[in-house]
Amino acid sequence: MIEWGAGGSVPAANRAQPRAGARAAQGRPVGTPVFAALLDAGPGPAEAAGAAESVTDVTLASLLALQGSEHPTEQDRRARRHADAMLDEMRGLQLALLAGEDGAERLRLLADMLGAQPVATHPGLRAATEAVALRVELELARRLLR
Repeated sequence: MIEWGAGGSVPAANRAQPRAGARAAQGRPVGTPVFAALLDAGPGPAEAAGAAESVTDVTLASLLALQGSEHPTEQDRRARRHADAMLDEMRGLQLALLAGEDGAERLRLLADMLGAQPVATHPGLRAATEAVALRVELELARRLLR
């Protein structure tokens, strides 16, 4: 049971004391601060230079990988814009057909756009862009069968 001293402090007799055996087992004498022991056991200049070089290599490789990757938000933005552009071309195809035009150029453009469709990371947006792509595929198949 802990007995409280004056002012609400724990008297020294009731405080948890570090075990002398635990510090001795770690290879440092009792009373040696942990950080001082770590500094004393640190690598020599040659090992430190090698470690710094490997950190630089890892950091450079990480930066290059990040530079090449695209943020999911940007990827979703590109997928949405692409789906909007496909819908615009579908509207243009509809107007061209209503005006009695052939629409072959718009069909070629739609086929090209379908092959370059980016994949969205957001599940709802991915479902919507896939639905637009399916509609374009159906329209292409329908026009090619005529």
